[in-house]
Amino acid sequence: MHLAEAENLVTDVIQELTFLVQEIYPIALQEKGLVTTLREHIFEWENRNDTNIQLITRNVQRLPLDVEQALYRITQEALANVARHSHARRVDVSLAYNTDSVQLSISDDGCGFVVNTKHGMGLRSIRERVSSIRGTVQIQSAPRQGTRLLVQVPTKNGERGNHGK
Repeated sequence: MHLAEAENLVTDVIQELTFLVQEIYPIALQEKGLVTTLREHIFEWENRNDTNIQLITRNVQRLPLDVEQALYRITQEALANVARHSHARRVDVSLAYNTDSVQLSISDDGCGFVVNTKHGMGLRSIRERVSSIRGTVQIQSAPRQGTRLLVQVPTKNGERGNHGK
C-alpha cells in the first residue's frame, strides 16, 4: 500500500520537474510549434496513464510564442488534473484556429466535480495563464458528468495589445 503511494508521489514529482524544465526552456515550442509539441506530450502522457486521448486540430497556424506556451501549459495542467482526479477513460483535446482567435477544448468522461467549490492550484494556474494572454476560460462539470475546459484566445495582434512585437 505504501509503495503505491510512494510511486504516485514520485510520478507527480517527475511530472512537476518536467513542467519546470520545459518552463525554463520552451525550445521545443519554438522549433516544432504547438501542435507537434502537444502531440509528443500527449503520447508520453498516454503511456503513463490508463486513459486514451484524441487530439483534433483545425486550420493549424503558428502563433506568438507566449500564446503557444500558455496553451501548452494549460493543456499540461488540465491533463495533470485528469490524471490526478478524474478517473477518466477518455479525453478529447481540440485545438481550432479561427481567423481572429484560437479555441482549446479539453473534455473528459471522468467523475467530474462541482464547479463553484474551492479548488486547488491547477485550476487557478489555468485561469492565470488564460488571463495572461487575454483569453477567456469556461469550466463545465458536474459530479459523474465529466469535465470540459473551454479556452478562447484572441490572436489578432491589436486585440492582444502587443502590436506585432
